[in-house]
Amino acid sequence: MKNKYLVIAQKKIKQTFIYRTNLIFTFLGNFVSFLPIILIFLTLGFDQYIGDYSGSDLVFYYTLSLIVSSLTYPNVRYEIVNDIYSGNLNNILILPFNYNIYIVIETLISNLIFMVTTLFFTSILFITHYIDLGTISLQNCLFFIVFILFSTSLSIILGSLFSITAFWTERVYGFAEFLEYTIPLTMGSILPLSLFPNIVEKVLLYLPFSYLSYIPVNIMLDKFSIDEIFQHLYILLFWNLILSSFYLYLWKKGLKAYRGVGG
Repeated sequence: MKNKYLVIAQKKIKQTFIYRTNLIFTFLGNFVSFLPIILIFLTLGFDQYIGDYSGSDLVFYYTLSLIVSSLTYPNVRYEIVNDIYSGNLNNILILPFNYNIYIVIETLISNLIFMVTTLFFTSILFITHYIDLGTISLQNCLFFIVFILFSTSLSIILGSLFSITAFWTERVYGFAEFLEYTIPLTMGSILPLSLFPNIVEKVLLYLPFSYLSYIPVNIMLDKFSIDEIFQHLYILLFWNLILSSFYLYLWKKGLKAYRGVGG
């Protein structure tokens, strides 16, 4: 008999490929996202600098940031929101699996598929030599992998936290739109945080969002010393621990307040 969570994963993959139109638009969206990267390269070349970043660094930064963000962006999970609003959560909670593990699996599958579509266009930049790989080292790659694992965990926690606000408010969709504008900025996806004023950069570095993209990408670019990398790792682990505990607390409080009558 197949593991129940493996069945959930297989079902999610099949559902994703049924809606091929969504995949096509994802491909097109990623293609459009790469256009500014090419324009940066054509404008600056490899040797011109903005702050600590050369033109080559910026092409690498935005390319890798796009890949990382496709896996670590803390999306509001509309499955959770809709289950709460519709009252369907009551039906799901009596099923023989953990709802939170179910959400983790669904999120990972969706994000991994999105990341693969992003990698497709990234390979074009590698093949055409728009990206300089001279700064990459084995040590940085290993640290990068560690950070991505915990950053992905953090993104799922954050996305779930945003989603369960549906227990207490009917304005989650408006909140989600607000997050779509603010989170990419605080992640460093729109602009490297080091290009912000110094005080703003320091504040953003202590928030969890910088660990979803900016920190891992700059590790690959060799922008941090070993001591700084470990300091960031401790902060990342701290945020994982604190926010996961906070999520479980709110989840239990939400279930107690939940009426499950639907809208």
